[in-house]
Amino acid sequence: MIVLRMEITALGDLAWRVSVGGEVSDITLAHVLQTAEAIRRAKLVGVRELVPAFTTVTVHMTPESAGDIVRAGLEAICATLADKLSTDLPAGADREIPVVYGGNEGPDLEAVAQHHAQTPGEIAAMHAAAGYRVHAIGFSPGFPYLAGLPLTLHTPRRATPRTRVPAGSVGIGGGQTGVYPMAGPGGWNLIGRTTRRMFDVNARPPAWLQVGDRVRFVDARNHPPSGDEQRSLLAQAASREPATPGHVVEVLDGGMACSVQDIGRWGWQAQGVSVGGATDGAALQVANLIVGNALGAAGLEWTMRGPRLLFHGETDVALTGAIVRGLTNGKRLRMQAGEVLDLSGARGGGCRGYVAFAGGLLVPEVLGSRSTDLRASFGGFDGRLLRAGDTLPLTSGPVGRHCSTGWRVTPSLACASDEADDSWDIRIMRGPDAAEFSDLAWKVFLGESFRVSSQSDRMGMRLDGARLPSGFAKEPISAGVAVGAVQVPPDGTPIILLADRQTLGGYPQIAYVIAADQSRLAQAVPGRSLSFRVVESDEAERARHAQLKDLRQLKLGLEHLRHRNA
Repeated sequence: MIVLRMEITALGDLAWRVSVGGEVSDITLAHVLQTAEAIRRAKLVGVRELVPAFTTVTVHMTPESAGDIVRAGLEAICATLADKLSTDLPAGADREIPVVYGGNEGPDLEAVAQHHAQTPGEIAAMHAAAGYRVHAIGFSPGFPYLAGLPLTLHTPRRATPRTRVPAGSVGIGGGQTGVYPMAGPGGWNLIGRTTRRMFDVNARPPAWLQVGDRVRFVDARNHPPSGDEQRSLLAQAASREPATPGHVVEVLDGGMACSVQDIGRWGWQAQGVSVGGATDGAALQVANLIVGNALGAAGLEWTMRGPRLLFHGETDVALTGAIVRGLTNGKRLRMQAGEVLDLSGARGGGCRGYVAFAGGLLVPEVLGSRSTDLRASFGGFDGRLLRAGDTLPLTSGPVGRHCSTGWRVTPSLACASDEADDSWDIRIMRGPDAAEFSDLAWKVFLGESFRVSSQSDRMGMRLDGARLPSGFAKEPISAGVAVGAVQVPPDGTPIILLADRQTLGGYPQIAYVIAADQSRLAQAVPGRSLSFRVVESDEAERARHAQLKDLRQLKLGLEHLRHRNA
């Protein structure tokens, strides 16, 4: 047994970080897994999801939760555990991964060998001879961070990351090794490749490796790959649900970055799966309420320029978020068969627009959500952005047929801000690494205005302007992150994490945008000036609950209207 002092730190107003150690080791991992299991068994009201990784457990809360109550529950659990944690790791699975080292499968093996003054064969032999432990799953769905790489194989990441790493690639990054479950960008040195499927959306759990598992790589140079390449995640997803004849919407023009989204894919962050969902969640929920849907129904999100949609059957829709020329946000609109909804004429007043359809879009659920995960290429409509020729299935027809379309929701709820102010004031809470930043860094962060970069996307909002001196000798150990995290990479340019954020982050986090201001932030167009103001947790929670109250009152008012007109 070991006595340990745990630390609980706020990640904005909707998550907590429980730190149980200061360095990556099997002992620390044992404490992390035991702590996560104790929190899971306690079933604290308001806890939504847990993400164990390296030295921490990240505790995500529901929007309705009370942060101080959740923290008190975590403190009680930690106090009970502090002198009862064992150094014994829970029994994990023993896994073997066959690897073809070098050649086209491992294009960086030669460079790694030169860096260490070894031959490629010696590097491959050392890599395969070592035993590894999974300490975290993150970066992308199913990506394992494996500790145990021999010191003689520690290799700096590539100076320029690749834009596309093939699925199954085995890489070395610093003192860790791992396997890329799917194709995507990456900066690790690729030394080999496996045909082992690392992530399957139909499996439970979907990630083949789990935190705590033991892993060995097997040199398969004498056993060439069978050609059974990793199947696409799309092929593994559920087959498309058939639409009722006549109730489809045809995409004539996909606009910009238009995708199917709901309120997110919760429950799978420990498997490396991003929550995703609508970037401006409040806007989509308001649109759903207007057409009589559940808050979490799937609709469309677009950025800067909306799609053109042809309706093949009568249905009701609602628009929220960014304002479109000639159309009214916050109003129930009846679309007839053969009618075109043209959302391409955005006139400003918001970056992202939303369309809700009565009954919702009938695309398959993948891991409990209809949201599109663009980086992992699953969910939504074939895991991608919409384009001309796509046909979106709807449910059996319009709901609330007897509800009048003559009313409109208060513009403040349905329309993105059209403020002409030079700078938007965004409220923040201090982040877990706040104390590590110098007084000068804080003076710059709070005293200067930043502009939204055109390089921003659903993953993160990059800010142009003054750079923050970090003063960090090395990056923090990667840990779970939440939406709204303000990360500061080595170049000092802040990045605010948005809906498609990774589940783990390794950059220092100076602050978190409070939940109540995240919808406003999502509507900031490139070039918009932002300034930041620190608030305490009580103000953040009051603002969040006020936002939830507005949604509840809107729901009750619309239900009363439907009953009155029935």
